[in-house]
Amino acid sequence: MQMDSKADTSEAVHSLARKQRIVRLGIGVGLLSAGAIAGLAFALLPPAPVLPTVEQRVAFALRCTLVASWTLVAGILAVATKRFTSEAIDPLSGVESPALRIHARYLQNTLEQLVLFCIASVALATLLKAEELKVLVVATLVFVLGRVAFWIGYLKDPLLRIPGFNATFYTNVGMLLYATYKLATR
Repeated sequence: MQMDSKADTSEAVHSLARKQRIVRLGIGVGLLSAGAIAGLAFALLPPAPVLPTVEQRVAFALRCTLVASWTLVAGILAVATKRFTSEAIDPLSGVESPALRIHARYLQNTLEQLVLFCIASVALATLLKAEELKVLVVATLVFVLGRVAFWIGYLKDPLLRIPGFNATFYTNVGMLLYATYKLATR
């Protein structure tokens, strides 16, 4: 009996180590993808409009967050549709399908990420120069594509959500750090 326990523990450790390698790889893929998308977007997209007043820049940021908010709407619709078309219509029944659980987790994580994105976008809008607003457009693009990659990856295999998560999370962290830097160096 003791031997089986050691074998089970050893197998679990190897399985965990394999999953951790996949996660580390996913982090790298997410960061590189976000960087590549941002670089291409900066090169290919036209400049953002020059908006000289803070009020105009905040309005522009709110428009960017509007676009990003559609990732949340999509998650709400997916959860609502799955619930409506299954026995999980009663959310306390405990009969959620794996797909519904993934949609719900996507929805929760997207809400968390969107809160950070909105805070960072509006903060940056008050701190960026008028000609730097393209940062918000590029960040919005990376955010939306990161959320899509997160969701598709999650549906294929939970570990495949990592690149999309990291593309979104580190975009948010980068925006928050840049806003903090701009605030501190005013």
